[in-house]
Amino acid sequence: MVAQSSDRHLLSVKVLDEVALAARNPGLAGPPALALAVLQQLAIADPADQHPLDLDAGQKRLVALAAGIAYGPRVLLLDEIQRRLIGVEALTSTTILAVTHDPDFSAAIANAWLVYGEDGIRLT
Repeated sequence: MVAQSSDRHLLSVKVLDEVALAARNPGLAGPPALALAVLQQLAIADPADQHPLDLDAGQKRLVALAAGIAYGPRVLLLDEIQRRLIGVEALTSTTILAVTHDPDFSAAIANAWLVYGEDGIRLT
């Protein structure tokens, strides 16, 4: 899961270490190389040696996303997905469950919707 306020969950002093931390958890081989590859896919490899909290808000979210996809989860839950993250599932072969309040955005990117409203929950 990548939370809306993802910068509250950054633990390491370098971006590369933050993403590699996620790859170490399931015991994947070569966490630093895997982390760098994910950062390159998301076009944020340049700040790999910077402290994650020194980045702008968009870059912090991308670091959190990189950590979320570094170990190749089958399902990724994103809270308030950003438009610039469209296509991440193609990079990772990951199913993305995204929470958003923007119906036009969800209609543009989603294959299916679970809508919660005054009438309850419906699948479209």
